[in-house]
Amino acid sequence: MTPDNPKPLVSIIMPVWNEVEAIESAITSALGQTCGNFDMELILVDGGSTDGTLEIVRRIAAYDSRLYIVNNPARRTPVAFNIGIARARGQYICILGAHTEYASDYIATCLSELRRTGAAGCSGRVITVPACDSFEAKLAAMVLTSKFGSSSGSFRTQHKGFVDSIPYPLFRAEVLAEVGGYDESLTRNQDNDLNQRVRERGHRLYLTEKTRCWYRAQSSVEALVRYAFRNGFWNAVSMRRNRKSMNAHHLVPAVFVVGLLLAMASRLGYISGFLPPWVAHTSAAPFAAYIVIASAYSGCEAWRSRSWLPCLLLPVFLLFHVAYGTGTLWGVVSGAAQRARRETSAGRSLIEPAG
Repeated sequence: MTPDNPKPLVSIIMPVWNEVEAIESAITSALGQTCGNFDMELILVDGGSTDGTLEIVRRIAAYDSRLYIVNNPARRTPVAFNIGIARARGQYICILGAHTEYASDYIATCLSELRRTGAAGCSGRVITVPACDSFEAKLAAMVLTSKFGSSSGSFRTQHKGFVDSIPYPLFRAEVLAEVGGYDESLTRNQDNDLNQRVRERGHRLYLTEKTRCWYRAQSSVEALVRYAFRNGFWNAVSMRRNRKSMNAHHLVPAVFVVGLLLAMASRLGYISGFLPPWVAHTSAAPFAAYIVIASAYSGCEAWRSRSWLPCLLLPVFLLFHVAYGTGTLWGVVSGAAQRARRETSAGRSLIEPAG
């Protein structure tokens, strides 16, 4: 913002790596924002794409001077964020993803709501949509958008108001500088960590339902399971790096997997004659309750949508939760947090913390 130009500048940061299938729609929706009350620049931070992503980006940049390309040799998401923050010139910084499309008023609405509420950061609603028209893609999207699959604390299911974490956020630039940017030792959950540190400094985060964006979920059940395992794994790292950034719902799948293992061990003990029947039956009760609840949810969703597809959700829910919980347990027993600390400078940031 200058005397000659009273509009604030919003710097959009978008990390990418081999996103040829989605990058054009993501960039187009970002550059297509209604800019009545702000100016913008789009800083695309590339991790060395080799699939044609950069060719698409350069073609768009040739006719839109607001798009800049910078390199991310480390090929890590939080590093990309910090590179973009260091490069940004705006009074506001917006973190957008390459797998998502944004309503044309996304940034304008978030900026207006941020000013109205006095929040440090604001985001719109995330609408999770299938990656394609296949049955598996639709099931993956259903799991991620359900409170049973992702919990009521997920950014995909939370409602408007002041919240703990915001996806695809618009931040005041000085707040990001104050907290020191993103923790580069985290490959995942870096947003949860940053949001917690922002709140710890006394700032508030706001989610508005006046605008939205559309996130493309995984294209298959196999990809969903891999996604769940990786997220669970990095939960273990995040617990060691910044326990306050994680909530109880992040650990529920791990507790569920432990319960399954205990139920299996009790059953084997009963078959072998080491344990009485009531122990085996009691240990199996939580799993039985899970099956009942998942089946009821699937049936209700099938009735609500007048579709048979949700009837297949039970095994997908089970795979998702077991993979997520197993990832967390593996992160604990494998010493993931210690390895992450050795591989990166603990808490290192390209932005110097204030205070």
